[in-house]
Amino acid sequence: MTNAPDVSSALPLRTRALYLIICALGVMLVGYAFLPVAVHWEFVFLDTLIAPDDVRAALDTMTPGQKEVHIWASWLLDLPYPLFYWGLFGGLIVRGLPAKARILIWVPRVAFASDIVENTLQTFMLFGTDGLIYMKSAVTLLKFGLYALAALIALTALIALVWRGVRARGRG
Repeated sequence: MTNAPDVSSALPLRTRALYLIICALGVMLVGYAFLPVAVHWEFVFLDTLIAPDDVRAALDTMTPGQKEVHIWASWLLDLPYPLFYWGLFGGLIVRGLPAKARILIWVPRVAFASDIVENTLQTFMLFGTDGLIYMKSAVTLLKFGLYALAALIALTALIALVWRGVRARGRG
């Protein structure tokens, strides 16, 4: 016999409504924070560019100050952003699609990882390391594809949650 409390009915933190709301707000707030940075310092974030020629052109037109701001923004904004979307999408998947969560949770995890790899590659590029543009472009394409797929899976999970809630109220 153990003295441990029975937590089998408790939801893990990542599936609690407050956690999901905080993650959703974080996605929105951090997502919108990119715009004033780009507008104020007059540059395009490399994160938004996939075509290697576009990446090269953006890099070639950046001043040293713009590159420095981009590096800071990559780590102060584009680190929390994938953390928030990973938390939001992962939490919705675990809560809304529990039977498939073990496999589906990998989509936002790999999207998060590709976002961090992209930030790292961009940082090296902004410091002047050549030869990474094609790798960065491939990672950015992977990131966008996985992000879109993770968002679609999370939306499906949210619909499943709402559907279960509506059905439960109809019975009660």
